[in-house]
Amino acid sequence: MIISCKSQVKQDTFLNDLNYEQIIIKKGKPSSENTFSLNKNKKLYEYQSTLYDLLKGKKSIEVRELKWVNKDISTVVWLVKKDDNWVSVDNIVWNNKKIKM
Repeated sequence: MIISCKSQVKQDTFLNDLNYEQIIIKKGKPSSENTFSLNKNKKLYEYQSTLYDLLKGKKSIEVRELKWVNKDISTVVWLVKKDDNWVSVDNIVWNNKKIKM
């Protein structure tokens, strides 16, 4: 699915710069969790670009993706390692009734 700038996808700025434990306290246990190596050839949601900025000068970075899926709202948070801690660098939130992913 292609998401345009006029879509209903938003960001929860209160989730940025939190460590893994802080996010779990705030959001609860995620519906799914995945760790992967991101490189320039790997595609995430088209909306997502902040992680690609972190690739500058690197072949790849390890990313931890947390996803919460509820009846109405879904949230995805991306974390990267900073000083041996997983820290959130970006996220997206959308209304499941308005956007299907």
